[in-house]
Amino acid sequence: MSVCIPVYNGEQTIVRAVRSALNQSYSNLEVIVSDNCSTDNTVAFLKEAFPNPDNYRLLTRERNHGMLNNFIHSAQMCTGNYVMTMGADDELPRTAIVDLMSLLDKGSAI
Repeated sequence: MSVCIPVYNGEQTIVRAVRSALNQSYSNLEVIVSDNCSTDNTVAFLKEAFPNPDNYRLLTRERNHGMLNNFIHSAQMCTGNYVMTMGADDELPRTAIVDLMSLLDKGSAI
């Protein structure tokens, strides 16, 4: 499972969003953040908060590609069998992905 988080100028919320994704009870998970050339401290805050996690990648764009293209880019960089996106100002409950995978395993409509 991959969680992609496109972000632009999200310094106020991005660390909480990423932390909630990384702290999931589901273990086979990658988290990809694609920064769309933020002009605030988004990248610095992320680098300070998450210096070396195994299942996390920070992608930094050299120029702003617009919201949709950044979203597509982050999804294309995922390697999981399933891809979930979340906003830079969202937070996931600890069991959100376990619950989601349970529904997918049962073939339930979402």
